[in-house]
Order: sequence, then structure tokens, then C-alpha cells
Amino acid sequence: MAAITPGRLKACLDYARIDESDDSVVRSLIEAAVDYLSGAGIPEPENWCGRYELAVKALTLHYYDHRDDTEAQTAIPLSLRSLINQLKFEAAVAAAAGEASE
Repeated sequence: MAAITPGRLKACLDYARIDESDDSVVRSLIEAAVDYLSGAGIPEPENWCGRYELAVKALTLHYYDHRDDTEAQTAIPLSLRSLINQLKFEAAVAAAAGEASE
């Protein structure tokens, strides 16, 4: 996993409107978001941009908002699920194209 740079941390804090006093919590949630995407078949790009960065920010916010939920799992919002599905499809197409060229 790429390092969580100060810029990436600040971008997530700003997106989620979270106070910087929670930055250690947010760091761990960013790591969890990147791990989730990786487990879903979406490799972490060297340079975060566009939809991947939005997916990490939105997952981080979702995890932050529901960090105290202990009784039920809260579903990932449909709009975020759609974004993740697009990224998964693109990753699968890229992987297939890479395999075909070998």
C-alpha cells in the first residue's frame, strides 16, 4: 500500500468534514478503504486520481460515520457501490488486456 501522504490525509479529512484531531482514526480508515478496494479486485494505482480517490474518500467517510455501529452492518451506499463496480470492471478489463498481450 502506498503511504498515506499528508495531502491524501487532508483531502479525506476535508471531504468528510472531520476535525484533524481524529487523523489517526482516519488514517486507519483510509487503509481499510484501500484494503477493501484491493480485496474487491481494484489494485491501488500509483497516483490516486478521479474515481479511485473518490472511492477511497467515500469509503473512509462511510466507515467513519458507522464506526460505532455494533448491532448491524450498514450497507455501502448504492452510489458508492456503483463507483466500485465501475472500478472493478475497468481493473478486470485492464488485467485481461495485459494477459492477452503476454
